[in-house]
Amino acid sequence: MRILNEAVHFFTRKKKSHFDELNDWVLAILGVLSFLVAGYWSLMLSNVVPDFVKITNDVGISIRAVGLALLLGGFGLTVWFFGCIAARCHSLLYERWFK
Repeated sequence: MRILNEAVHFFTRKKKSHFDELNDWVLAILGVLSFLVAGYWSLMLSNVVPDFVKITNDVGISIRAVGLALLLGGFGLTVWFFGCIAARCHSLLYERWFK
């Protein structure tokens, strides 16, 4: 148990940093990468979700449809998460550079 406690302490000993404490370059790189991830998955979901809805309306809801809906919902949460990170980085950089 002592080894586990030391391992947990090793990973949690650093003070958590917030977005407003980060360097401008780190914010820019993090924002760009988050934007690219959110944009990629948004494009992929925009191709798949309309077809999924059409097929589900024709065939009905089955166990596979529920599983696929959960999977697509997970990808939607990924888009939301990375989109929020990109928006936060944008707002901080906008405040620092243009106000």
